[in-house]
Amino acid sequence: MEAEIKKFALSKLILGRASNGEIARQCNIAINTVRRYRRIFNANPIDFEQMSKMLYSEVDAYFTEGTWKHTNKILPDWNDVHALNKGSGYLYQIWEEYFLNSETHYQYSRFAALYKQWCKSQSHTIYHDHIPGEHVQVDFCGKTLKIIDYKVGSTTKAQIFVGVLPYSRMAFVTAVPDQKLMSWQRAHIQMFEYFGGVSRAIIPDNLKAAVTKSGKKPILNLSYLKLARHYRADIEPARPYKPKDKGLVENTVGVVSRWIIWRLKRQNFFSVGEINQAIAPLLMKLNSRGLKGRLNESRWSRFAEKERHLLQALPKERYEVGKWLNDVTVREPYHALFENHYYSVPYQLVGDVVN
Repeated sequence: MEAEIKKFALSKLILGRASNGEIARQCNIAINTVRRYRRIFNANPIDFEQMSKMLYSEVDAYFTEGTWKHTNKILPDWNDVHALNKGSGYLYQIWEEYFLNSETHYQYSRFAALYKQWCKSQSHTIYHDHIPGEHVQVDFCGKTLKIIDYKVGSTTKAQIFVGVLPYSRMAFVTAVPDQKLMSWQRAHIQMFEYFGGVSRAIIPDNLKAAVTKSGKKPILNLSYLKLARHYRADIEPARPYKPKDKGLVENTVGVVSRWIIWRLKRQNFFSVGEINQAIAPLLMKLNSRGLKGRLNESRWSRFAEKERHLLQALPKERYEVGKWLNDVTVREPYHALFENHYYSVPYQLVGDVVN
């Protein structure tokens, strides 16, 4: 956590727009600490590209005066290195494939040391070998955007739905009116159409639109289950109070908050459609940005080259959004009351409970 704070402070110093006091408040650290960071940065300035390649251990070393030296060496993708090395013991052979030139690539001893540091930095989380097209993680963003009703002068809050394919980090973002079932389903349909295919499983949080009753054996919302069956996908809810079960979407929600919602929060919107028109170019830009730690790869390029063709094909017919009735008693004259509306049913069912 301390290294993450240092890296955030370093990003503010690179931007050069925030005062020492502002950085101290945002990072919850002493202003004298920020002054020391700024002195170090001014003596040894770096840019965002260089910072993006730094391990947390190198960030710590950077702010320890006199111990950090910038290098133009190319780092490998440690996630791919770990996936190849896991259980094999062939780290030297992996290094041989990585090593091309002594001026741009690390020698084996340094390569092995950096890999060990990377493994330690991952020790507090469960490492997942994400399989292309295997699952999508979905959630609502904590941040919202205002919609102005110009007729009455009131405002409502649009909810921001986020979905991410963990292997490629390909993200989908859309604004919806609320977090209710109908909006939840429509967001999924739009997400699958945006990806051009369907993952084999969906990992949602335990909100009511997805899970009727959480626990070791969660009871899924029947309407949500019908949608998943239409798209031939399983639903595997995250365990309550276990955010690491859907860690990629939690991380992506933070990225979306910074790169999309923050840029739109000062604009005035009069409908959900206007918000989504503003989101579209920012989402394209986000998915096209280079991925941290992956050379010459973006979310979009990784998705297009390695994952899109492994998704299941979209069904021929688009799913028709609906909501299942649960335990509604039929009253005279053979009508069922649902959400303040009466629906006709066969008269033989008067007095029965239907769903």
